[in-house]
Amino acid sequence: MGGVRVTFTKTGERSYSIAAHRPSGDVLHMPRAPGYDPWLPHDVVHFVIERHFEIDRGVFGQLAAGGDAGTFFTIPHRRRDPARRLSSRLGALGREDTARSERLTGACMAAWHGRHGGRWEFADTVDGDAMAGLSQALLDELDEVAARWHDLRVGEALTLSWPARLTIRPGGFSRGRRQNGDRSRATRRH
Repeated sequence: MGGVRVTFTKTGERSYSIAAHRPSGDVLHMPRAPGYDPWLPHDVVHFVIERHFEIDRGVFGQLAAGGDAGTFFTIPHRRRDPARRLSSRLGALGREDTARSERLTGACMAAWHGRHGGRWEFADTVDGDAMAGLSQALLDELDEVAARWHDLRVGEALTLSWPARLTIRPGGFSRGRRQNGDRSRATRRH
């Protein structure tokens, strides 16, 4: 089974959308994604960061695991989507990973723009510790993705693949809790 394919589409001069295509055939959408940048839109950087640092419970790891990361939805949208419970659990479990991804995304935006002689508009908000975790390989990967994105015309898209090896199995969450709970109950009995 392959990983999720994520398509970032330039929908206007300063806007983009995202579609996440799961191997099951489900497609999740974010019709108006935040943080447009002519070289590196916010969620494109999130994707690269999460894949590079193997952050499996960040935004795109949650999508791959069957969740909606709190911001994506299926079309047609179902009010009583059975995946909502899973999405809520994934969101709670992924809180730290998502926060780490946000810090690294900001650091990458500042470092990448600085590398190219510019200054990212939110550079003053960047966590200095996150800057220390950036590698030359990561900035080179962002160069490649930025060039591909920048060359797109309105209506064109960039598709990136989320590795299947980074996709957590949602069923493992409850099984893990039950096993731990069973162990603690067994310990109390003896």
